[in-house]
Amino acid sequence: MRTKLAYLVTGLGVFLIVVALLAQTYAPSHLKKTPIDADTVTDLSGSAILNGPTGFEEFPVLAFRTDHSDSKKSDGDVVVFQTSSCVVRDEGGIDGCVSNDDPQQRLITASTDTFAADRKTGLAVNNAKYLPAGFVPHAGLNNKWPFDAQKKTYPYWDDTIDKAVPAEFSRTDEIDGTEVYVYSVEIDRAPVDIAEGVPGFYSNSEEVSVEPRTGAIVRDVRKVAQVTADDRPVLNLKLAYTPDEVNESLGDAVDAADMLHMLTVTVPIIGYVGGGLLIVLGLLLLLLGGGGSPETTGVRRRDPEKVLA
Repeated sequence: MRTKLAYLVTGLGVFLIVVALLAQTYAPSHLKKTPIDADTVTDLSGSAILNGPTGFEEFPVLAFRTDHSDSKKSDGDVVVFQTSSCVVRDEGGIDGCVSNDDPQQRLITASTDTFAADRKTGLAVNNAKYLPAGFVPHAGLNNKWPFDAQKKTYPYWDDTIDKAVPAEFSRTDEIDGTEVYVYSVEIDRAPVDIAEGVPGFYSNSEEVSVEPRTGAIVRDVRKVAQVTADDRPVLNLKLAYTPDEVNESLGDAVDAADMLHMLTVTVPIIGYVGGGLLIVLGLLLLLLGGGGSPETTGVRRRDPEKVLA
């Protein structure tokens, strides 16, 4: 019986060691990937100063960005995103984008995009296998940073000028006790068409706060300006994640980071320590059981009554 128990304990210890090895070596490369079933809406709010027919007008605005991953076109290495975004006047209890023919004329800008990204690095992938005909080639990061983000400069896609610009690591910060990395983006007077056939310049000053373990963007603050070719202001826009959006994005990122830590750090520790102790215990049981019991060694039990007789 003791021998069977020793083998059982030792086998359980070996099993825990194997689980620990798999969690430490196999799991990270398979868990640290952008999911292919993402469907998120990001809410921003702010203000705009628009130069219209009656002159400059300042008003509150909302912005919405939807990121939907196409699970049918995505695979183990690449995720395909379909995105849409808009900026609207914050009027009439609006809670999403409106069409171009909105009776209240609340739509300021709107755009759609399709891009593919490496599920590990987050960097754009330009492969016709994943993208529609006539796709716009992308570069750099778009809607997230890589897992285990570093304190360095990353290329960051700007869909107004259709190119990647440097997102420089600026500092660490804290949001509700969670450390985030803050990256700064500066675009100064990039040539664009501010309207069809109307050349001008575009500037953007942006700070992107990233939860580094997951690479999730948890806060974004930006100031956008557009001027004509002769420097007449057209639009000044200030946007930032709403407080609710920051809380939700951060909560999701922390939950995902905690799960990753449990599977890639806590499980290996428990496996190695617990497995090692069980193997030692199993070996001790084998050694202690080596002499066997009276039944197994052939020693006959003596009858106390006969001894006393």
